[in-house]
Amino acid sequence: MSERFSKVFALSGSLYAAGAPVVISAGALLKDNQSGNIYAQLKFCSISKQRIKAVHIIITPFDTAGQSLGTATEYQYLDLNAERGAEFGQKVPILVPDNHTRSFSITVDEVIFQDNSKWKIGNEAWEPLPAHVSLVDAFPDENIRRQFQLDIGKSASYIPTEHKDLWYCACGALNHAEESTCTKCGLELKSLLAANQPELLQRHYEQRKAEEDAKKAEIQAKKAEAAKRRAGQIKKASILGVSLILIAGIIFGGYSLISTLRYKKAVEAFGYETTTISAGYYHTVGLKTDGTVVAVGGNTYGQCNVNEWEKVISISADGPHVVALKSDGTVVAAGSNRYGQSNVNRWKYIVAISAGSSHTIGLKSDGTVVATGWDNFGQCDVSEWTDVVSVSAGSLHTVGLKSDGTVVAVGNNIDGQCDVQEWTDIVAVSAGYSHTVGLRSDGTVVAVGNNSKGQCSVQEWTDIVAVSAGCLHTVGLRSDGTVVAVGSNRDGQCYVTGWKDIVAISAGYYHTVCLKSNGTVVAIGQNGLGECNVGRWTDIRVPENRK
Repeated sequence: MSERFSKVFALSGSLYAAGAPVVISAGALLKDNQSGNIYAQLKFCSISKQRIKAVHIIITPFDTAGQSLGTATEYQYLDLNAERGAEFGQKVPILVPDNHTRSFSITVDEVIFQDNSKWKIGNEAWEPLPAHVSLVDAFPDENIRRQFQLDIGKSASYIPTEHKDLWYCACGALNHAEESTCTKCGLELKSLLAANQPELLQRHYEQRKAEEDAKKAEIQAKKAEAAKRRAGQIKKASILGVSLILIAGIIFGGYSLISTLRYKKAVEAFGYETTTISAGYYHTVGLKTDGTVVAVGGNTYGQCNVNEWEKVISISADGPHVVALKSDGTVVAAGSNRYGQSNVNRWKYIVAISAGSSHTIGLKSDGTVVATGWDNFGQCDVSEWTDVVSVSAGSLHTVGLKSDGTVVAVGNNIDGQCDVQEWTDIVAVSAGYSHTVGLRSDGTVVAVGNNSKGQCSVQEWTDIVAVSAGCLHTVGLRSDGTVVAVGSNRDGQCYVTGWKDIVAISAGYYHTVCLKSNGTVVAIGQNGLGECNVGRWTDIRVPENRK
């Protein structure tokens, strides 16, 4: 069956008249193949500081040869409430009387605002707006493009340009000439124009690269020294293990004793940080100083049945399950095992754990990684990872931090959440639902992936010592014990500005949990199943490096 409508004409780009409160961002002629009628469809974008109530337009029709067909068509869009940046009109078909119409010109004749004031067209012509100039077109060199974003901000996707009484910001937003800063992202036009100099960007890139190379060399030197110390420690552990075997005899099992000693020495050498609070899907888990575990919230799959656990040193909650690392390097789990995400009972020599929505990741003392659970997107494909010091499991992806400060990632990458290859000098990572957050050694933060709710807008954070990525929000802990948050605040999960004396953070799907230095816990956000009912918790273990 043939299509009901066919397109016979389209505007080549956006149109604008100097001083106009709107931009004609798109327009087309459609032919009804059943009736033969011709319809015009237009899309407008408000660039006005006032809300728009009505817009009057005039459509002048032309035939296939570009000759005028006579009487113009007038139309008025009514009952609008269009604020700045709002688009309207695109769902309204306007009947053009002459079926011979094959193109048209469009004029916005009058705009009426909510206060009944008006704007009317003068002698200004509606002319095409120049298209955005992308960074790729402006800077073929990827290093220079990246430097421009580092100098300006991650939101930069275009070159700033000026046209008539407007200017395009690097984020793509249109601003009026009298506006010195972008109304969408806050960047200054003066700074944008000053930064848009290839020679300056080249110098900045060379300077940054030299600094990064020097820092990498310093990290490599520290790694070599640490490796030397670890080798000495493991050697001592092996000698001690052999001595103990000779004394104890085969009753104790020689191989097992040596492995256990090596595991403990590795933990001491690397100093892995444990997790003592963890916010999951609709539940929250806390690790007490005596090694037992408490949990509140949804328990449909038994994910809160942790009261019999003991000798636990780290916990992780996500989806409908919880995993816990015990002091002997083994792992236990509670909750759903639909995809095998709780099949961790045979793991040994584990030093860190992370629960994803339907998979679980374990870091071994030798820097390798194990995984179990759902793997349709390759989120469990970690068998070849080495030299890893920290892991984080997201919804459908997995992230690993290596000892040299670089990051590896596998799994679903539809939103770019695995695009971490260029990250350097990272000291902590956190994988959310479809975004990934990294903490740099200088206290700044980087993020990639879905940013639909601003959950990756962490560029301005400083003095951060810990990060946690939730479903659609991100939380950061500052060195002064205060907390910052960005992203969706639908359930109040980002209302953390008044919190103080915080030593650990965890972002769940729709709630946020924080541990105070006195071992009590605070929580905010969705509480439909009691996941924020942590007010009576006491004696929760404070991480060693946060005391």
